[in-house]
Amino acid sequence: ITPSSPVLADLEVLVLDCQTTGSSPARGRVLEIAWSRGRAADGGWCADPAIVAHLVRLPRGERLPPRVARMTGIDRRDLARAPTQEVVSRRLRAEVSDVLSSSPDGVALGVAHFARFEGAFLDAWRTQAEWGSEWLELLCTHEITCRLLPGLPRRGLRAVAGHLGHVMAEEKRAAGHVRATVAVWCALVEKLGEIGVVRLEDLRHWLREEQPSRRGGHDFTLPREKRLELPDAPGVYRLEGRGGEVLYVGKATSLRDRVNSYFQNRHRRPGGDRTLEMLTQVWGVEVTPCGSALEAALREADQIKEHAPPYNVALRGREEAVFFASPELQSVRAGSDDRHPVGPLPRRDSLAALAAQRRLLQAATEPPGGAQLWMEALGMGAPVPGEEGRLDRERVAAEELREGFALYRERTGWTDRTPASWLAMLRVGGRLWREHLAQGRQRSSDEQAGGDGFFTTEEPSRDPAEVARWFALALGRCAQLVRRALWLQRLCESSLWWRPRDRAPQRLLISGGALASCSAAEEGAPGARALPPRGAARTALQRRRSFDAATYDRLRVLTTELRRLVAAGVPVELHLGVDPPLDRATLARRLGGV
Repeated sequence: ITPSSPVLADLEVLVLDCQTTGSSPARGRVLEIAWSRGRAADGGWCADPAIVAHLVRLPRGERLPPRVARMTGIDRRDLARAPTQEVVSRRLRAEVSDVLSSSPDGVALGVAHFARFEGAFLDAWRTQAEWGSEWLELLCTHEITCRLLPGLPRRGLRAVAGHLGHVMAEEKRAAGHVRATVAVWCALVEKLGEIGVVRLEDLRHWLREEQPSRRGGHDFTLPREKRLELPDAPGVYRLEGRGGEVLYVGKATSLRDRVNSYFQNRHRRPGGDRTLEMLTQVWGVEVTPCGSALEAALREADQIKEHAPPYNVALRGREEAVFFASPELQSVRAGSDDRHPVGPLPRRDSLAALAAQRRLLQAATEPPGGAQLWMEALGMGAPVPGEEGRLDRERVAAEELREGFALYRERTGWTDRTPASWLAMLRVGGRLWREHLAQGRQRSSDEQAGGDGFFTTEEPSRDPAEVARWFALALGRCAQLVRRALWLQRLCESSLWWRPRDRAPQRLLISGGALASCSAAEEGAPGARALPPRGAARTALQRRRSFDAATYDRLRVLTTELRRLVAAGVPVELHLGVDPPLDRATLARRLGGV
């Protein structure tokens, strides 16, 4: 090792990342590439690097895989306007030449988190363009991390970046990955200096050394003592990153047991690799103790909305508004008024299938809407003929749709003489939804197999009978959403009394759709345990106007918790408005369709 060899922190490097359509050049193409030039000694570059990013147009005849489109958010229309591989590769080569010209030892140094992956695609570009020997020496931050931090539970880019204090955006885009790799490289250079690996030759020699075998469990950053200090009580916990970012919000009947379960018995740990990726980034935990598991469930929903943690899937990631429809479903708007009483609905298109089916039923001939109308009527997600959920343009697909819809009309009793009012359709949809639920409860029953009902086929097929089943299921879902909406309108002004096993009775009050109070309660006399809610006299319009996405999800969670109480046989009474309280048996019946 020569004393004059370049110091790592002062070396200009080119950090790269590729998003591709396959795992290797033989199986895919580069879809997007990004890079950034800088030095680890430059704090400004480490904190906020300037990044060059390019989408790369796919060759004629090749398509963007739907799975890749979902992960990256890249749209095929954007790709159609993107430069070709030849144009982007020339720009990259010019960048490599600039790095080479500024290198003190004639080496163009590149950095990628999985250098073997990026290197394979870039070598393919280099070969196709006949660039010659002028190329990058790629360093792999994943390899360096495995040697430098062998106890990390996971060493993927998201896990390592989060562990070192950089929380990545959820969308998998090349620019975001370059930004994270820059942060990782700068942090690793500092850590390498602490063990005497200061110069490029030091790093090369260190990487050539045999890697010591790793034994024992994972090295979690959250101290065990802090986990054991948590209360043995119900509540909400927040797992936090190095900078205090909330990574995950959860509820627990025992905060101490639940949080510690993440760090014990990896074979039974929920979530698998994704959970370990999260735990690699966890530096702290904060808790909100609650009086009951039910209260914890409601507060969890609110905190997920507040923090939008990246490792929560449910109760986040949808529109902030809820929607209301006019009685004839002619219009839908965010928020309610006198002309839009049907709601709250979770999406603007929640009842699109009902409206589209009504238009199909009223059309004497082939409807003018074409494929889009059929897809709306099928609920947008039905396994109808065609590739990737789109309608096949071949004659056989259209014929199956028409035959399936005719079979659906026959089984539901819709005829040319039967008016397809939206109320009548909701009544039929309610019956279809009950049949669907019954199939789930009686799936193993012999009389359910091969019957004449809609919901009897285990494996999806592409025949007219399957299309008819999906028409029925789409209408049933619409009816269930309307029933739930009416239920939530009443639940937004309610009070609940219940007696958990081995705990004091609890009383919970919902006002304006929000949790007003939750506390221990006296036993009280039957029929008076659940006090009348504060807003019992509020009009239906006033109740509807209190809804937003957080209110909708909060009351949906409360509905789920009520089902659990009923299923567990817990004594419970629920007041809805000024009506007499519902006991457990009555509540079980009311919850059946929502």
